[in-house]
Amino acid sequence: MKRLLLLFILLCSAVYFPIVLSIGGEIVYSSTSVFISYIEAKKIVDVISFFLEYPAPKFVKNEDYHAIIFNDRILGYDGKDYILQDGNVIKDKLSVKEFLDYFYIPYIQLKDVIIIPSSFIESIEPAGVTLTVNYLGIPKLYYRVRDGVLEVVTIGYTFYAGDIYKPGEVLFRTKVGNFEVGKIFEERGKDIVKLIKKGEEKKIVLIPYNPNNFSLIKPLPFESVGVVVGRGKGVVIVRPTTPDLRGLDKEFLSISKDIGEKLAKALGYNFEICPIKGIPPASSYILVVLESPNDYKKLPGLLRRLSGIEKIVDFTTSYDQLFNFGY
Repeated sequence: MKRLLLLFILLCSAVYFPIVLSIGGEIVYSSTSVFISYIEAKKIVDVISFFLEYPAPKFVKNEDYHAIIFNDRILGYDGKDYILQDGNVIKDKLSVKEFLDYFYIPYIQLKDVIIIPSSFIESIEPAGVTLTVNYLGIPKLYYRVRDGVLEVVTIGYTFYAGDIYKPGEVLFRTKVGNFEVGKIFEERGKDIVKLIKKGEEKKIVLIPYNPNNFSLIKPLPFESVGVVVGRGKGVVIVRPTTPDLRGLDKEFLSISKDIGEKLAKALGYNFEICPIKGIPPASSYILVVLESPNDYKKLPGLLRRLSGIEKIVDFTTSYDQLFNFGY
């Protein structure tokens, strides 16, 4: 009798066993069976959509047919069987893993636990001294520089470039040389990592405008400001964001615009946002066309006061030697 009971338990355990579905470290479903009911299937796609910020599923219901529309797939149910692939496949049972595979949801399995990543990294985009990470879900990422290489390390389960990365694994590397992680700005669906040069304090760099030589105009560390100076009719100009960078340089525009507007008001100049030849993207640069020698003398002190930055590096020599814009 005991042998028969043991055999019965073994046979049952081959089909039914405790299973746990987790998104990252959050348990969202558990069952004593590997198979799911249609009601459970609806709950699971709802939870996945909520946690990972997928487009919400749609549910179709009539007398003899139900369907889940999710992630560009349709799963039908007639009250008895599941209908897959536009009616070409019919299954009387559907396991949790089959269900996730059908809706293209990546996962890994560790013993009885099926783990869906808590975040899906859509892109990692370096630009100048900025790294932008776009994602869905709840990111658990750590940014560090080791031996001149910036690393994006996951401290949770993360999906990126077709692979699932486990906690502690590096999912992206890029050479940054003598830079380190400065500030990290978190926006909805986006991390923006600003790099700063090791041991370098923020500064204002004054550069004479030269239409034939822009060698002094270089990408600057975040929070440092470049001020390109010429002479003519008083105006302060900052460059707009670049469409190709898809918003990666908007923080730099914010810094240059803030200081530029204050400077224009203090000098009584017009303020404009327009393209400037020779000014690199993803850097905070301002073009100042000075109206008089007196304004030239006041410029360093005004910039210190308006920006709160003490260090000034001045490559200009005199007002008369500045490029004349001719208006």
